[in-house]
Amino acid sequence: MLYRRDDVAQLYQRIRECSAASPAAVTVLILVSLEADGVVTCAMLTKLLEQDEIPHKVKPIKDYGALGEVFENDIVDDAELRNIVLLQCGAIVDLFDMLGTRLAEMDAERAGGPRSFDETPHPECRFWILDSHRPVAVENATCGERLCVLHDDEPNEDLAALVEQEHILNDPDFQDEEDEDEEDGRPTQRRRLDPSAYAQLSPDSRASQFHAVLFGSEYGLMNLTYPSLRGVTSYELGATVILRESVETEKFTQEQSLTKLALFLADALRETRKNSKEAIPVLIAAPKKDRTHLVVAVLGSARFWGPSGGRNAFGKAFLEAARDPRVKARVAHESFESAVCRVASDDLRNFLEGVALNYDVA
Repeated sequence: MLYRRDDVAQLYQRIRECSAASPAAVTVLILVSLEADGVVTCAMLTKLLEQDEIPHKVKPIKDYGALGEVFENDIVDDAELRNIVLLQCGAIVDLFDMLGTRLAEMDAERAGGPRSFDETPHPECRFWILDSHRPVAVENATCGERLCVLHDDEPNEDLAALVEQEHILNDPDFQDEEDEDEEDGRPTQRRRLDPSAYAQLSPDSRASQFHAVLFGSEYGLMNLTYPSLRGVTSYELGATVILRESVETEKFTQEQSLTKLALFLADALRETRKNSKEAIPVLIAAPKKDRTHLVVAVLGSARFWGPSGGRNAFGKAFLEAARDPRVKARVAHESFESAVCRVASDDLRNFLEGVALNYDVA
C-alpha cells in the first residue's frame, strides 16, 4: 500500500499502539542500510522510541543478501514483532517475493510443510519501507496492507499511474506499443526494440542497435590510456566500458570503487566534447573472481546533470532486464542502488542487450 509523507504519523501511532498492547515485548524491528541517510533517519527514529519508552531492536543491513539473512535469523520466528521498519532499503525489489522465496527455501524440508508467508512472523505484523532509492517496485505498492511504502513525492516513473494500471502490467497478452498522445496524436518518446526483430539480428547488428537505443546515435571506438580497459565505446550521449581481468582491475570489484571510476570516466569523456555542459552517462562492468561481473551505471557529476535532474534511467532498465523472460541472464541485484548489479560473466552480453530492450530514453 502506498502512503504519502503526511501519513508518517499513522506509522508512529501504530508503533505506539502495538507497543502499549504488549509493553513487555519488543514489537519494533528497524532494518537500516549503512548509507548516511539511513543512519541519520535511524538515529531520529530511535530517539523518539526511547523518549516514548518503546522497546525496539536495530539491525544494520549492508545489502539484500544481508537482509535475507536477518529475515531468516531475526524475523521468521519472532511472533512478537508487529512493525518492521526498513530505512533506505527495500524499495527497488519485490520485497515480499524475495522474502517469500527465502522462507520457501528454509521450509523445503520442514516437518509439517512450509509456513505461510502471510502469517510470518505474525499475521498482524506490518513492513514499512522508507527508502529514497528509485524506482520503487510497483509490487511493493500493490500487495496489500501488510507492506506499506512511504512515498516522498519525488519523481518515481509515475508510480501512481503504474499502480492504477497494474492489471495491464501483469497481462501477458498486453503489447507494449507506442501510445498516441491524446492532445496532438503524436507518438510518445518511449523507444524500445521489437524483441522478435531484435532476435534475428546478427551479433554485430545487435551491438549497433544496442548502442543506438541506449544513447541515440551511431557509435565509434575511442582509445583511452588506462591499461585495463578492454574496450570503451563512446557515443554522442554516453559510453559503455568493460574492464578486462587483471591485477589492477581487482581494485574495482567493489561497488564504491567502481562507481568512482565510472564518475571519473564520465567527467573525462565530457571533457573530450567541445562546449559540453551536460553529464556523460557511463555503464561500466568489472570482472570478479567468482566468474561474475559487477555492473554500475552513472550519470556523471551532479553539477552537469541536464534536464533529467539526476534521474538515472539505467536503474529501471537494470531491474526490468533482470526480470525480463526474453533475457537469458543470471542477475543478482544485491545493492540498494537500482543501477548496480552482479551478472554471471557468461551472461554479460545478454544482460547488456536486455538493458537495451528495457531502456527508456524519454
